[in-house]
Amino acid sequence: MTWVLFAVYGFLAFVALLNLLLLRRPGRMARGEGAPGLCVLIPARNEGDNLRRLLPKLAGQVDQVIVYNDGSSDDTAAVAAELGAMVIQGDELPAGWTGKNHACHRLAQIAAETSAADWWVFLDADVEPGPHFGDACRSLAADSGRWAPVISGFTQFRPGRGLEPLYLFWVPWLLLATCPFGLISRLRQTHPRFTNGQFVMWRGTRYTELWPHETNRAEVLEDVQIGRWLARQKVPVEVVNISGHLAVHMYPDLKSAWHGMSKNSAFIFPSAQAAMGFSLICLGLAVAGIASPLPVLLLILSGLAVALTVRSFTWAWIFTPVVLLTIPATLVHAYQRVSSGTIEWKGRTYAGPAQDEGAAGSTRDPSGK
Repeated sequence: MTWVLFAVYGFLAFVALLNLLLLRRPGRMARGEGAPGLCVLIPARNEGDNLRRLLPKLAGQVDQVIVYNDGSSDDTAAVAAELGAMVIQGDELPAGWTGKNHACHRLAQIAAETSAADWWVFLDADVEPGPHFGDACRSLAADSGRWAPVISGFTQFRPGRGLEPLYLFWVPWLLLATCPFGLISRLRQTHPRFTNGQFVMWRGTRYTELWPHETNRAEVLEDVQIGRWLARQKVPVEVVNISGHLAVHMYPDLKSAWHGMSKNSAFIFPSAQAAMGFSLICLGLAVAGIASPLPVLLLILSGLAVALTVRSFTWAWIFTPVVLLTIPATLVHAYQRVSSGTIEWKGRTYAGPAQDEGAAGSTRDPSGK
């Protein structure tokens, strides 16, 4: 058993180290003649506070910012307009759409009509760009954009309060310790099957050929599903490390992180059986590691590599073995939440994976949208 653990944990450490070393980090390209144009598209539902932090940091870095006000009950629209963004007031959410997919689709329609920018940068409202974010995006467009019309990547993880960093660390760890994104990008022989909805760059002309958010209109975890769909469409995607220029503070505390990730996790696996099988594997590896502590050092090494990749300067990586316990706990809770066939998020109720595939995207909003 000890040698099995050495092999498994060694593989995880090897993949994490590959990503640390090989994931492309963008250079800088200043605005000017010949530089790619950038239009930032932000879907926003009750994001007034986040927009106050985000929009001033984008000022002067990009060519245009468009915010879609998705039925907000706070001052989202007023803040966005005051800080110089073009504001699109949300339409009624059509049946069969999730809120974010519809918002991103409408943003793209407006960009296609009004923007002269070559590249559209979809950002979540809770991200925090650095002073050279625009230069980094232009560099990516000029370099990676020569072969990949879609560019996404890993942001810096900013910690929340209390135990939130320990719990949420499983998200970057599970991705960066199991999939060699950096090697895939360097070799270009296969597809990463991944996009990160916090940051996705699209060449505008390619987006309007595919209309990805419309095609995947019913998906709750739209970035994961669009990444898989792009692989089936054979559309190249470059996954990069943009943590030096873009950070995200996803959740303020453990409670909100548990709620949010439970919503997301139910849609990662194709079935509850697959999720539970993966949970048992994680649980078995964690228990076996307690009996054979020496191989666990490799697991901790994988955590350190991931923490360095996403610039997560917290103590969470030291307790990477706990990740193997938080993953099954999250998945079990996720499927308990959706056992009724529905799941709530931001005031809307969506069909969960327990329902038939044909109904998986049906939506209803208590406010009438």
